[in-house]
Amino acid sequence: MVSLQHINGRNVWDILNLKVSEEQQDFVAGNDISLIEAYIAKAENGQIFPFGIYKNDLPIGFLMIGFGTDSSWDKAPAIAQNNYDLRRLMIDAKFQGRGYGKEALMLALEFIRTFPCGKAEYCWLSYEPENKVARDLYRSFGFVETGEKDGEELIAVLKLASGVSEVSSTKELLDNGAVFSSDNEELLAQFFQAENLRDWETYETFLAKDVVWELREAGQTKIIKGKCAYMNCIRSAYRGSNATFSCEGLYTGADNSCLAAMLVSDAGTRSCDMFWFEDGKIVFELEVILG
Repeated sequence: MVSLQHINGRNVWDILNLKVSEEQQDFVAGNDISLIEAYIAKAENGQIFPFGIYKNDLPIGFLMIGFGTDSSWDKAPAIAQNNYDLRRLMIDAKFQGRGYGKEALMLALEFIRTFPCGKAEYCWLSYEPENKVARDLYRSFGFVETGEKDGEELIAVLKLASGVSEVSSTKELLDNGAVFSSDNEELLAQFFQAENLRDWETYETFLAKDVVWELREAGQTKIIKGKCAYMNCIRSAYRGSNATFSCEGLYTGADNSCLAAMLVSDAGTRSCDMFWFEDGKIVFELEVILG
């Protein structure tokens, strides 16, 4: 599974040794330059988050997320004010062509939607006009070119879900070693993470064989019975979509067997989902779409 890990003294050399393919070197700054920029930004009281991209325990790439501007940034574009940005995203040449960039971008956006520096309306990024691979990737996630430039690079923006509370995402909780009040809370966090990653093989391991999913929306009720039907339904719902969601709040019943989650999609759609667990498996889910 792909994950993001904060860069520190133990892994920094692993990240510095990663290189893009030769044909991409004109499009992506080296990781040494990026980490120097991160150091300068922090020294100037900037908000910057450098991450290593890992496949299990193997470093495969690097990304860097920023917020706002700092005094070292000359001629920052207007969109940079009080918004998040993806400043770097690279996958080592040996690991390209396997979908890791897409998974890393999904994790980056999930982190951004926790609003670690406060709420913001947009995430933005920029790329060289000739970098078709980057343009196609970002467009697939909903980034739209504005016609503006950061230097010679094209600016593209993604509108973040409005009104999202400043809470930790399940991914951030897991990566930071959060202490959950029950085993079922941790299981549910992993369940949500697998759904956002479209890791269906892991996802179905959380479901009981006879799981029941009751879905209510606009006065209509749909009931899905059994793991096979559940998986067919969830796969169908996401087919051709890059949508993700985050958890605004998680509430646990007195006996820890029932959990309620308030979820919000990147399009701003909210739902209240209640899960009942038995022996570490989800046996019943009640999902109410709030709109």
